[in-house]
Amino acid sequence: MRKILRIILITIGSLLVLMILLPLVLKGRIEEKIKTRINHEIRAVVEDGLNFVINPYDEYAVEEALRLREAKGGTVRAVSLGGEAAIPVLRKCLAMGADEAVLIKDDAGETYDSLRTARIIAKAVELKLQGADLLLFGKQAVGSDNSQVPAMVAEFLQVNPITQDGAQRVRSAAPAFDVAIDRATGRIVLVWEQLSQGGLIPLRIVLSESVDGGATWSDAIHVDQTPSNSELILEQAFVPSVEVSDDGTIGITYYNFQNDVAGDSRADTDHWFIHCHPELADCLERESWVDPVRLTGESFDMLTAIPANRGLFVGDYTGLASSGSDFFSVFAVTRPGDKQNTLFVSIDGR
Repeated sequence: MRKILRIILITIGSLLVLMILLPLVLKGRIEEKIKTRINHEIRAVVEDGLNFVINPYDEYAVEEALRLREAKGGTVRAVSLGGEAAIPVLRKCLAMGADEAVLIKDDAGETYDSLRTARIIAKAVELKLQGADLLLFGKQAVGSDNSQVPAMVAEFLQVNPITQDGAQRVRSAAPAFDVAIDRATGRIVLVWEQLSQGGLIPLRIVLSESVDGGATWSDAIHVDQTPSNSELILEQAFVPSVEVSDDGTIGITYYNFQNDVAGDSRADTDHWFIHCHPELADCLERESWVDPVRLTGESFDMLTAIPANRGLFVGDYTGLASSGSDFFSVFAVTRPGDKQNTLFVSIDGR
């Protein structure tokens, strides 16, 4: 028997946030070849007479929602935040095959910074769109290019990793991040948890770097080496740490559920180390992060961790350091009779 999903697709644009019941989140953009005018007093585009079309990344999210519906059944609802200009984008989603469209009207005008947009979406999900199994967001808006709203919505909704057995939430690092600096070159490396392909699960570990002191940043890339799995829950990765060794090698650690087995009333969890050297490979390509090292000698059962605010909690003692070319990882696991057992593992950099 197929599980029936309710999907919400949310578009996020200068006027637009769109949700689907496999929830999907979308954003609008100004139609190409349209001459724009600027209101210099408020530093914003004059919207009178402009036509808005669907943001391309949100269009990808619509297509993914429709594929999920075809595979698993359910309903796809497109939701947009904005004024009347958002209606053509919603109509486009319906034409593509969405089952329903909802406009969250707001007459406040163009005041949709990322934080305000995320608050409105999260509140709409809580009050009007309960019961959705999945929220899909476009990766980013082509106008602002900030890719901030999905993670903010997840934080407001307290979205955390979820165990396969027991469906228990795990207290993770979101929305925190970890940062490391190559002392020789000044390269800054940032890692954090990010929602995968716009959805609320699974979580991924992503990386961005700056080589000009933080003035500009690379596009975020998915770096954890968690294998693909038909059970999306087993693709989650969470709580990243990053460090740069003296020879420039970038190391990252994280937890995942890749060795978990359904139906055994456990949530087998492991801690992993991956690395990349910028002089030997392009570290902005996922394929360059090689040789995952399992730091846990055996999987531990996350279901035995301490229940805490926002989910099961193994402790705050997680981090990565280096000396010379070697790395040193500190992380927490559970053991029989010990719900918070902190381990120290060295990784030979030679």
